[in-house]
Amino acid sequence: MKNIWKAAIIALLCLVYALSSCTGVSPVSEATPSPVPTVSPSPTPRPAPKPTPKPTVKPSPTPPPTPSPEELAAQEGQDAANMCFGFIGYNYKYGGKTPEAGFDCSGLVYYVYSQLGYTLERVANYQAKQGILIEHEDMQPGDVLCFGAPDYCSHVGVYVGDGWYIHAMGAEFGVVASSLDDPYLKRPKYEARRIAGCEWLKTEVIEAALAAGEPLPTPPTE
Repeated sequence: MKNIWKAAIIALLCLVYALSSCTGVSPVSEATPSPVPTVSPSPTPRPAPKPTPKPTVKPSPTPPPTPSPEELAAQEGQDAANMCFGFIGYNYKYGGKTPEAGFDCSGLVYYVYSQLGYTLERVANYQAKQGILIEHEDMQPGDVLCFGAPDYCSHVGVYVGDGWYIHAMGAEFGVVASSLDDPYLKRPKYEARRIAGCEWLKTEVIEAALAAGEPLPTPPTE
């Protein structure tokens, strides 16, 4: 009897298996869940960079105009006149050509222009032949007044403008400022000579010519 039941169960199982194969039904299996995609967080937007300001280009300053030779000479002459103002009250010394020793008239002119880079003659009558002859109405500060010229020049001074000049007047007075209209001086006859701007009287030009064994430079024909 047991064998009959056992055979029936086996037969039943075979029938079930055969039916399942015919219908395509596979045994139910546990499905593996699909992975959930990871959502990356959106990046925080960076602020747009601020534009770098362009440097302001300043225009180059316009260089001052180059002074003309006449303007340079006028400035040099003014420098000579200003220097003479500083010697008012200095002692008169015959043959003197320095502030320490004192000045005579030509020594004052000689010293002042030596400080500006010029080499002049030491005697008044020779100074009266140097530089450029200037008409009285064209006189500028710094021009040398040569009293007695064009004949013999016995006295010189430096014109400082407005009808005044500075000179070493004598042992009693020293270096003073005088007016060309002063009747006491009684020196109506004079010539004006311009030293400032005369390149041939420049010390460096004279020394260069001497060093090279060349003739000394000469002034243009008046």
